[in-house]
Amino acid sequence: MKEDSTPYLGHVEIPIFQRHKVHVCCDPNHDCAFVAQFRELFRLYVELQVSDARLDLSRRHIETDDSIEQVVRQSVLKDSVVSVVLLGPETWRSRVVDWVIAASIRETVDTVRSGLFGIFLPVHPDFGKPVYDPRRIPPRLHANLTCDYAAVHDWSEDPRIVFPWIHAAFRRRSLVRPDNRLPLLLADRSEAG
Repeated sequence: MKEDSTPYLGHVEIPIFQRHKVHVCCDPNHDCAFVAQFRELFRLYVELQVSDARLDLSRRHIETDDSIEQVVRQSVLKDSVVSVVLLGPETWRSRVVDWVIAASIRETVDTVRSGLFGIFLPVHPDFGKPVYDPRRIPPRLHANLTCDYAAVHDWSEDPRIVFPWIHAAFRRRSLVRPDNRLPLLLADRSEAG
């Protein structure tokens, strides 16, 4: 008999110690319906946290990029260990997504960095294609794909497919050094980037 704390995926069991705290973010103006769908599909298998779609730090007095990343880590990411970026057609523009990625991959004395990967949503122009256009994803995510810290995948509703992505990102966070050299976006990107 299986314990209630161990999700069962057909023949794949996920022991409770492998359930990771996952933070999901998206373009707050376009893709939040997919966040709700992701939450519903995978809530039994991972502990989910979701960015507030209206995350706005402009009301706070923040003087440096470090301050922005610290506030995002403490108030949004909290103790998540993997960040998932849902990639829609406009996600590359979002300063909120950039801030979440930057805070996720930053390691400090008080926090460990999170694993990172992106999921192309069915509405993204590169969904289902063997290669992606780097101009259509957040630049900080692309930088971390280049150094093998992050990965991207096409949307799936199958936990047997998605859970290994989460676990692989969790493992990569301690094996590969992320690239967090880009300056933080202070405003959403324009069409010209």
